[in-house]
Amino acid sequence: MRVKDLFYEAINALTSNKARTGLTMLGIIIGISSVIAMISVGQGTQTSVEESIQSLGSNLLTVSPRRAGFGSGSSTGGTLTMDDVEIIEGLELVETVAPYVSSNAQVNYKGAGTATSIYGVSPNYQTVRDVSVAQGTFISVRNVSSYNKVAVIGPTIVEELFGEGYDPVGEKIKIKDI
Repeated sequence: MRVKDLFYEAINALTSNKARTGLTMLGIIIGISSVIAMISVGQGTQTSVEESIQSLGSNLLTVSPRRAGFGSGSSTGGTLTMDDVEIIEGLELVETVAPYVSSNAQVNYKGAGTATSIYGVSPNYQTVRDVSVAQGTFISVRNVSSYNKVAVIGPTIVEELFGEGYDPVGEKIKIKDI
C-alpha cells in the first residue's frame, strides 16, 4: 500500500464513525488538558512553598518557651523575658534579635471592626522577617522608647476597616479598646 492509500483509508474510517471519532477526540483533549492543569498547579504550589521558605531566611532561628506538656515530659510552661533577649543578643554569632509577642484581638475604626492576629514587635522585626511597608513607616526605636501607640497594619485590615485604596496613615484605630 502506498502512503496516499493509507491516508484515504484513515479519512474514510474517521468520517464513517463520526460519534466514535468525536468522543475519542474529546477524551484526548480532556486528558491532555487535565495533565497540563495538574502540572501548572503543582509548579505554582512548589513556587509558593519555595518563596515562603526563602522569606524565612537561611539563617533564622526562632526561640520559644517550652509549653505545658511539650518536650521531655515537662508539665510546666515557660516564658521568655527581656533579660533572655539580652542574653541571646550577647551571643557571639547572633547578628540581630527581634522579640515579639502575639495574640488575637478585635480592631475597630469608626464602627467598623474585625478580629485579627496582633503582634507586638521590636523595630528589628522588619529586618529579621524582611517586612516591607507600602505606606508610612515601620515601628522605630523612638516609638518604643517613647511608648508611642503606633501600629503597622496589613492590606486586609486596611480594606476591612477603611475600604479599598484608602491611605490609613495617621488614622486612629482601637485595638482591644485601647
